[in-house]
Amino acid sequence: MVDPIGGANTDPETSGLRRRAPEEVAQPAQALLERGLTEEARAMASAAIRSSPDERSAAPLHAVLGEIARREGNWEEGVRHFEAAAAHLPVTWVYASLAECCWRTARLARALECYRRWAEEAPANGGPRLGMANVLRALGRFAEARQHLEKAGELNPADARVHAARGCLHASLDEFDDAERELSAAAALDGSLAFCRLIGFGRPFFEKLAGLPEVPAPPVIAEAGAAPGFSAVVLTSCDPLYLRKYGPYFLASYAQNAPRRSLLHLHLYDPRPELLVEVKDLFARAGIGRYVVSGGHVEVNDGTDYTRRVIYSCGRFLYLPAWMEQYRAPVLALDIDAVLENGARQLVEFAAGHDAGLTSREPPDSPWLDILAGVLVANPTPAGLSYFRLVRNYISHYLRAGEAHWHMDQIALYCSLRMLRRFADPPGIAWFSGEALHAGIWHLGHAYDYKLADERLARYRLGGRLKPDERSGSFPQEIWRWLIKR
Repeated sequence: MVDPIGGANTDPETSGLRRRAPEEVAQPAQALLERGLTEEARAMASAAIRSSPDERSAAPLHAVLGEIARREGNWEEGVRHFEAAAAHLPVTWVYASLAECCWRTARLARALECYRRWAEEAPANGGPRLGMANVLRALGRFAEARQHLEKAGELNPADARVHAARGCLHASLDEFDDAERELSAAAALDGSLAFCRLIGFGRPFFEKLAGLPEVPAPPVIAEAGAAPGFSAVVLTSCDPLYLRKYGPYFLASYAQNAPRRSLLHLHLYDPRPELLVEVKDLFARAGIGRYVVSGGHVEVNDGTDYTRRVIYSCGRFLYLPAWMEQYRAPVLALDIDAVLENGARQLVEFAAGHDAGLTSREPPDSPWLDILAGVLVANPTPAGLSYFRLVRNYISHYLRAGEAHWHMDQIALYCSLRMLRRFADPPGIAWFSGEALHAGIWHLGHAYDYKLADERLARYRLGGRLKPDERSGSFPQEIWRWLIKR
């Protein structure tokens, strides 16, 4: 099938659309989207908008494109399309979706306005009340947030999201026992919120974590030019799949924009020996001559791919304290799907004189999202080491208990900081500005493949050809094995 609005079209479901008014195309485009044919729906709606005589007739098509953007997590595009739709299509679901997109892009006043409009049109629905509570909590208007949560609970008493939002509100107010109770209730009601069970703030838990053993650094499997004298270490970790998907962009951007005299440390999960040939080729093509590569096999007790991928996402925190002690230099830890532009050196410099540099989510969201794990600076001060040891022990505790869940790293960063503030000497934190951070380091994101089309990536393409994505086998067990025991 070609362009459904112009040109030959042999699809019986969409042929003849050229003769329809643009607003009549929205329904078949939505039907394609619901069948999972996202690109076909996008092409159909986009072509119809181009032929639309005015914005009013294009409004339903903007709603379809907004929904596509919302599902892809492309919140800025969602705002653009839903605003265009809402101007001429004032229906409840458009305002509900626009509210979510505005909330995700920190347009809090507009989000609140849309949630209120939704609440007026659907007074028996607790959803808009919950949305207003989240926005008001982010604005620091806690009393109003509590009122809306009470109403949401009356309308939807079995909604796990209400319990989760109550837990977040209690955590914001330092009401830690109440926060744990509500978050546990949310996890019990909804399996998708199982990670809420991992959130803890109490002294017995803190003392238990403090007594866990050290985790040694994994073995080095390749290195070059790693003699002392570097100013900072840039650390990233990944499995072979992500190395092949995002590694070329990361390494090319590192080569162009890394802090001066820095050392690159790449940690690989489950690499085959032949992967080192690819890694060294990537380094050579990027022009990186100073690096350390460590690696090891991850064996999980339940054998599931989910648990393995959770460990891939947070495993570097298990070894971060050991690397901090080894290097005795600032460690800038980044996700492999990051692209460095001009902010890496500034982040290290900004965190100087502090124990850690962290990024808080804007707007504030929850204990599992409020401290971003993808960008941080760890300084090897006594307080910095104490903080990241507690983070390590937090993650290790739950992995050994068989509780591997997404957001574990961000939960550990958040709760460890709150417990140190309650029961010990907290680290001094340099909080990175989200706006400045995004200008210097931006993320592609495994769930946001649309970003791979970003024109900024053109300057970070490496020549040559990578092997196709494939599941890697394990590195020989005599090199290293990390076994999680129940």
